Order: sequence, then structure tokens, then C-alpha cells
Amino acid sequence: MTDRRDISSVFRGAFAGFRTKLTSFLERNSPPGSRYMAMFWNLLLMMLIGVVFAGFGSFLLRFSSEKNALYEIRWVPQQVKFLMPGAVMPGPSVLDHGIYSGFIYFAAYCLGVTATNYRSFFRESRSIYLMKRLPRAELARRCALVPAAALLCGSAVAVRVKRTVPTTEHRWEQEKKEAAYAAAADGRAELPAYVYQGDDPYLAAVCNWITSGEGGKYRQAEVTIPCPLIAEIDDSDPQDIRVWGNVWVYSYKAVGTTLISVSGGECPGLLHLRAAENGYEVFDAELVGDGGAYAKDMRRIFGTLRMMKLDAIDGDALRAQYIADYVRWNDLPFTQYQDYGWDPVHIPGTPETP
Repeated sequence: MTDRRDISSVFRGAFAGFRTKLTSFLERNSPPGSRYMAMFWNLLLMMLIGVVFAGFGSFLLRFSSEKNALYEIRWVPQQVKFLMPGAVMPGPSVLDHGIYSGFIYFAAYCLGVTATNYRSFFRESRSIYLMKRLPRAELARRCALVPAAALLCGSAVAVRVKRTVPTTEHRWEQEKKEAAYAAAADGRAELPAYVYQGDDPYLAAVCNWITSGEGGKYRQAEVTIPCPLIAEIDDSDPQDIRVWGNVWVYSYKAVGTTLISVSGGECPGLLHLRAAENGYEVFDAELVGDGGAYAKDMRRIFGTLRMMKLDAIDGDALRAQYIADYVRWNDLPFTQYQDYGWDPVHIPGTPETP
């Protein structure tokens, strides 16, 4: 079994040999009497800052800015980001712009080091006479070889940084998909609007209210599908039927057999219904406020018991069922729906997606 001390000795010996060769190289190719190790470490530090950090930093700042531009910020009731319809990351020529800016500064620094090495012959003991005694080739080598080698390494690192940045392939694939989706949408008939076709007249009124009225404040896509979560209904007064619930609404765009969620939000509160010509209609709504007023309004409008009833409702299951009803009522080919950043969810009653 190999002793760990033997392995460490090998590494120490290898490092000492490398350091000796590096020192010899720098001494032979730097101005006589100069602080060549300080020059080496300064070049290495500037390479890391100018090429690696500046290159990645330039990309990350631009990528973050372009990514944030894909979303719309809404408060429902807390801050939520919704992917805007048709949003797509720009191509590599946009995101990679400026990624070599750090290398340009590093190249300027290397030229400055070369000029400093040349000027060093005019100072202290390294006079112009010493410079003139050096062969012309050796003078150029001592002034420029180390900065030129650093510049060559910096260019290789800059190219590697650009290749490492995980952008090009992913963005181009995304743009191709978006283009294919747009082409498919152009050749497809518009999706039918959501119309509740169930047997519950109260739900019909609530769904019509959220899709045609309150839900219109959210960004629209190809179809808007509601998802009312009803905690309690009081129909003791036919002229003022009170419905406590949280009415969610989602807008979707079609991508193949998938409904992609584009935006959405919730409208918790107390709805007042009355009889109308074709069933019932919502004539008033006491909605919960946003921000700091949310918790206070929830307690005031719902009370503890109704809030407990609302929390006990499986909203995900109901959402899937409302989507399934829409697909079934309109004989549509969709088999799953998907929120941004999440896996697709199978729509009940439809074939499994391969």
C-alpha cells in the first residue's frame, strides 16, 4: 500500500521542479535585475480578472437582463413572474456581445508591461549603455516575451470561457422550437373560448364573470380557463346569492398537444349572484386586497371556518378537472398542461403522452 507521505513528497518535488523551471524562464526572458516574479503574478491576476471574471460577468449581466425581460411581474397576492407569450431569449450575437471586453483590457495591460520593461533600461543601473550592449533580438525578447506569452494564454482562456458559457446550443434550440410553435399556430384554427357547459348554474355565473371581466386584467393568450375554488354558498336569498371562494384564472397557449400556462392569478372574495335571463350573473364582488391588506381582508370576508374549508380544497386536482372539461367539451387533442419551470401534468381522461 502506498504511503501518503510518499505521494505528498512526489507532489512537492514536482512543484519544486516546476517552480525552478519557471523562475529560470522568467529570469532569462525579463530585463536584468527586474522583479520578474512580481510581473508574473500581476499578469496572472490581471488574466483572471480581465478574461475570466470580466468575460463571465459580462455574459451573466446581459443574460440576467434578457431573461428578466421575458417575464411580467404581477402581485397575486405576492410577487409572481409570468412568462410572456412568444417570449424567447435572443441569439448568441446579442448575449455574447462584450464577452471579450475583458480580454481587450488584458491585452492593453500586456502592452503596458512590455513598454515598462523597455523603459526599465533607462532607470537605475540598467542604463542606455546596457541596453545598447544587448543584442537586438535579446532586448526584444526580454521586453516582450513574457507579456506575449501571457497574452497568448489569455486568448486561449478567453476562447475557452466563451465555449464554456452555456448559451449557444440551448438558446438556438429554444428559438427553433418557438419558431416551430409559431408556424404550427399559424396553421391551426383559433382555440374556442372557455364556456362553462356543466350543470351548476352558480359555477356558470362565476366562470363567466372571471373570464369576461376580472380575469381580463391578466395577460391573455389563446384561451383563458378558470378554476373556481368554492368554500361556501348561501342561496337563502334568491336576489343575493352569496358565494365565498377563491377564483383562479389561467391563460394558456397551445404547443403541440400541450397547453402552456402563460399567465394567471387569483381573485379571492365574496361574490353576489342574482337571477338573470339565462341563469345567474355576478352583480357585485367583495375582493381581497393585495399586499398588506390580503391577510386582513381574508379574515374579514371569510372568517376562520371558511378559510379552513378553502385550504382543504385540492386546487391542483380541480384545475386539472376544469382543463379536462374544456378539452372534452370542445373535442380538442390536448393531453397535458404545463407551468413554466415545471414538468407537464397529464389531463385526466385523455391519452397518455408518449
